[in-house]
Amino acid sequence: MSNPTDAIPILLASAREDDYYNLRELLAQTCWILNKVDDWASALQVLRHIAIPIIICDADLPGLRWRQGLRIGEGMTTKPCVLLLSDVADAYLWNAFIECGGFDLLPRPLLQKQTLALLDFAYMHWKTGWPGERASLKR
Repeated sequence: MSNPTDAIPILLASAREDDYYNLRELLAQTCWILNKVDDWASALQVLRHIAIPIIICDADLPGLRWRQGLRIGEGMTTKPCVLLLSDVADAYLWNAFIECGGFDLLPRPLLQKQTLALLDFAYMHWKTGWPGERASLKR
C-alpha cells in the first residue's frame, strides 16, 4: 500500500502490553506509526489533538465498554475506523460491533498478513471518507 516513508499514525487502545509488542513487531518496516494508550480517557485526549485514521481497540479496554467508546467519533469531522481487538471472533460480536459503528474485528492472535490487509482496507476506507466527508491527515 503506502511507502514506509509515508508515516500513517494508528492508535492502539489496550492495557495489554502483549498487544503493543505484537503489533509493534508486525508493523516494523511498514508505513504504520503505532501510538498506544491504556484507557478510553487517554484515547479521547489523543483524538482531540491528532487526526488518527485507525483505532485498534481492545474489547476489554478500561473506562468504557466498546459500545459507548464507539460514540467518541460521532462528533468528529474525521471519524476514525475502529477495529475491535478480541480473543473471541464470532458472528454475533462482529454483527454487534458493525451495527454500533465499528469497522471490523481483529482477532487474537494477530497474524501479520491479516492485520496488514485489514489496516490497508480500513485506511483506504477512512481516506475516501465516511458518507459525506473526505478525511485527511492534518498536522
